[in-house]
Amino acid sequence: ISGEIELDRLLATLLAVTVEAAGADAGALLVLREGQPLVAAACRPGESVQVLDHLPLDDSDHLAPAVPRYVLRSGKTVLIADVQAPGQFRGDHTLQARGIRSLLCLPIGHHGAVTALLYLENREVAGAFTPDRLEILGLLSGQAAISLENARLYRERSDLIRAYARFVPESFLSHLGKGSITEVALGDQAALSMTVLVSDIRGFTARSEFLAVGRSFDLLNDYLGRMVPLIEASGGVVDKYMGDAIMALFPEPGGADVALQVALGMLERLGELNRDLAARGE
Repeated sequence: ISGEIELDRLLATLLAVTVEAAGADAGALLVLREGQPLVAAACRPGESVQVLDHLPLDDSDHLAPAVPRYVLRSGKTVLIADVQAPGQFRGDHTLQARGIRSLLCLPIGHHGAVTALLYLENREVAGAFTPDRLEILGLLSGQAAISLENARLYRERSDLIRAYARFVPESFLSHLGKGSITEVALGDQAALSMTVLVSDIRGFTARSEFLAVGRSFDLLNDYLGRMVPLIEASGGVVDKYMGDAIMALFPEPGGADVALQVALGMLERLGELNRDLAARGE
């Protein structure tokens, strides 16, 4: 479990390990997002673990929702040795319909706060979750809480780096000798010979004054969506966008020739865009 840092693989591994260690034949792993329980992974009897797209609890048919809701509300583990015996959840129609004999749902906490829920079922044996197995699950849940938090932080960091890449392309970082935005420090710089290409849509400012704001953005995004891939595919780096203008850099030697070919290609793509606009009556 501690060897997994990618969240999806961790969820699958964690649930598979706990189902086997507990003697369960089905189970689910729920994570909390803004206090709401979401089903992140689940498995049915005889099936392998399936990582889900964080389903809302009421949208999943992998578990009886009343039990995890109670665990989340109370912070207490629910252990039902025999669903048919008298007890708090005996009248729950979902439990009866699922044919469950034994059930276990326990909270997984980190720094005193519940961050996930582990839900396990056994449909064959009453009393399946013995004290020995509960002790093992207690150890696993402690490791799981740490691993889930590490995986969450890793995903957030990865998402943040991808967001930065929209504004500082990897190709730009490579000119600074950096492999990631996280390696950049204040004052980092490099002096290189570059060819600078600047393009701009003729009359766009005047045209945009007569367009709705949303339509202006749509038109600009359509235009940039055709031009920027051409620049990047040719080894250029978009340094900045200035409204409808693009400033791109091409490293020397050979940058001037490449920039000229890109400029000609941009004119071709502009012709394609104009033909598409004309076909829509614009």
